[in-house]
Amino acid sequence: MQKQTADPLLHIESLMRSGSIRRALTHPWRYGYLLIVRALYQCGALNKVIRSRKTIFPFSIQIALPSHADIFLFGSKTSRSDIHLIRYLKHRIQPDSTVIDIGASIGFYSLLISGLIDDRGLVLAIEPSQEAFQLLQVNSAEMTNISARQISVGAKDKLGTIYTFPAKYAEYNTLNIDPFLTQSRWYNHKNVTHESVPVKSLDNILLDLHILPDIVKLDAENSDIAIVQGMHDIIEKAHPEIIMRYWPQDRDHTQQVTAIEKLQSLGYRLYGFNSEGSLIDGPHLDKYIFEYVILKYI
Repeated sequence: MQKQTADPLLHIESLMRSGSIRRALTHPWRYGYLLIVRALYQCGALNKVIRSRKTIFPFSIQIALPSHADIFLFGSKTSRSDIHLIRYLKHRIQPDSTVIDIGASIGFYSLLISGLIDDRGLVLAIEPSQEAFQLLQVNSAEMTNISARQISVGAKDKLGTIYTFPAKYAEYNTLNIDPFLTQSRWYNHKNVTHESVPVKSLDNILLDLHILPDIVKLDAENSDIAIVQGMHDIIEKAHPEIIMRYWPQDRDHTQQVTAIEKLQSLGYRLYGFNSEGSLIDGPHLDKYIFEYVILKYI
């Protein structure tokens, strides 16, 4: 895969601004199909549908509907935050970059980064959920610069519990369910299952694999501070850049704020980024509206 010179996200941004009617008319059969899947899902007639989708980037990906609807409809993640992050990664990733993708889910970002590096680089894609990991394995099978691992990342090695939600909410699977108990309207005790999973610190994971990362991407669903606590040696040896998922103001982002403060105490500086994918120095977190922040060691 080669880096793209044009920005394929401009059309998607235009569609996102244009309203639902124009979006539906742009991809009428996909919208119709998705409505049917959602209706069958709501009445309990199906749990999920696996579809392969060619993205606007040089890769295809298997997705599980009704989750990942944006990828199904438009061939990409489409929130403003994701579009900004995609642009940032296209500027930031080098051919020999080593990237740890924690909470890789089905592998969208791992595949995107895989296309921006060559055989000198590596993406370590980590996903604890069994269902998401199965799709991650399929999606990354032909990518020689992606290594997928099914494991949870935490402060220390132990046995933990992962809480798994129905297909529509599968991207929220987590080791720390507490915020969902009060912050999510869709959550109830009937729509979550749980299972034991091995938890390992990032220090020990990377020690076993003999890897020092340039970038660590965290989409950890309430485990951010535990992960940061378990990567002390990596921070000391490599000072990797941290890309952290930051929840918006209507959700409990205590974990992210605590992790950010810990990293700042270790010599990191906080950045956001704008629509062009350029960094913004020192964003005020109480007013920051996007879902990712960047921390660089100074």
